[in-house]
Amino acid sequence: MKKKNLLFVPFLAMALVGCNTNDEMVGVPPAESLPGVNTVSFTNNTSLVIGEGQTDVKAAVSRAANPATENPAYGLGMCASFDEALAEKGITCADCFILSASGNYSEVVAPNLDNKKYVYVPAGYTLTINQNLESSLILFVDGALNVNAERLSNVEIQCWGVLNLSKDVKLYKSKVFAAFGISGKNVDVALEDASVYSGGDFACKKLTTNNAVLRVDGQLSYSDSLSEFKKTGIYVDDALTLGHLSLTDGSELYVNCLLKVNSEMKVTASKVTALSILNKNAKLCQATIALPAAGCAKFTTLDFVNYDATTSNYLKFENVAGNNVTSGTQMALVVCDEFRFYKTDAVKEFTLGEDVYLNYNTACLAYNYEPIDLNGEYINAEGVVYIGGVKDCHLNFKVPAETPSYTDADVVLTIPTEIAAEEWFLKADDFAIRVDGQHQDVIQVKDGVTALENIRLTEEDLKVAVKGVANLEADKDYTYEVWLWIDENTWLETFTDADRAAWVSGDGAGTDITEACTIVGPKGYTLRKNVYKGLSGHADTPYIKVSIHITKDKE
Repeated sequence: MKKKNLLFVPFLAMALVGCNTNDEMVGVPPAESLPGVNTVSFTNNTSLVIGEGQTDVKAAVSRAANPATENPAYGLGMCASFDEALAEKGITCADCFILSASGNYSEVVAPNLDNKKYVYVPAGYTLTINQNLESSLILFVDGALNVNAERLSNVEIQCWGVLNLSKDVKLYKSKVFAAFGISGKNVDVALEDASVYSGGDFACKKLTTNNAVLRVDGQLSYSDSLSEFKKTGIYVDDALTLGHLSLTDGSELYVNCLLKVNSEMKVTASKVTALSILNKNAKLCQATIALPAAGCAKFTTLDFVNYDATTSNYLKFENVAGNNVTSGTQMALVVCDEFRFYKTDAVKEFTLGEDVYLNYNTACLAYNYEPIDLNGEYINAEGVVYIGGVKDCHLNFKVPAETPSYTDADVVLTIPTEIAAEEWFLKADDFAIRVDGQHQDVIQVKDGVTALENIRLTEEDLKVAVKGVANLEADKDYTYEVWLWIDENTWLETFTDADRAAWVSGDGAGTDITEACTIVGPKGYTLRKNVYKGLSGHADTPYIKVSIHITKDKE
């Protein structure tokens, strides 16, 4: 089916929680593995570094491979209206039985269908399905639909109105698309070979699935601890808070926010991916727990278990890419108070993926509590501290800060602080390289980075550096360009009329500050610079345009 416009924006950019001068506070997932906190890399093996010693720079990246798209339920959506649904089906209103009075299906629909397989419930009318349906019926609902039947088989429902489940129901080989959610708080719902999309909340008492796909763009909730997902793809585009969670037989759960399970989380031969996870007791067997870079999973008790039917057991924590914003760290963190293994050799079946930290208080055998020593560079690493607290879907933790350093082999442009009256923040974008005056399509920005944000302009001189200049071809003029924009929230609050006038004091449109800047680099290179500040855009946003010219001498 066609997806409704503006259904969701996966991996929304989240705000950085904060940092100090020694460590990096992590509360935002990055999109790609980037070479540095505030670095833009190019395909000619050079890079541009903006700022110095900052750990809270964020890099916006263009849409790349997103782990959410791998979830079987990710692509579920629905038509935006009844008219759009008709067009998609290639039918007209004349092909539909149109309800003209509210009532029970057995009374107002069944006797009048006349071999039609399409039913339309207009706004203002309510249809109650009061009998089991075993037909290829398609219902379009702009009004209200009450399901008071035990089984719907081979039925499709597209609802832009109200959808209520008032009786325990099994959906078999059926499709349900509800733009504004599904209400069934006091009923049991079973999905078998079924597809369900809920644009709003989906609430029921007990939810069991087998070979199904389920997407919920609002809140998913159920209360019965016997709820279970089997061979099912589940995508939740909001925070997910549950009392219990059970995934089996190849199920895949993706949560585009915080997954919080207050009691037991049981994952067997299945995978869980979430921005962050908070759980009291996890029982994992043939399980993969995936976090985005800068994601965090906190468990009170982590049980790596083995069941009788398990022939090849494994437990893996992995770091996945595909988000929109980076806070500077590429690491994810798994934290547990107690990590229990079902046997000594189970340590060999445990994999801590690349770029994942593991912090634990105790590790032991589950049956006799004999201590187990887990060793590795990223296990209980110095300076990695779980802080806790949830902000914008994320659990906060701290990692050792990464500070860029410049060497004699780098070209470094320094912009003096006197151009700014106080602390402001910059956004860097429009990165480009020209060779002998011509823009190069061959030389591209790597990792999809489109901007760097939160660059401080303070009492410290602002530095823009080019690294890897030894990789440049000799006797060619390379120009590295970048635009630095005063952050809108910053300058709207602090940029006075006097500041504006001073900013463009040079010619009324801008000020050439090239001579106020300095540039240094290694021997064997000819260096030039152009630095200009001005106002641009409909809001007269202050900017600094930087051009660094580098020519490598012939040997």
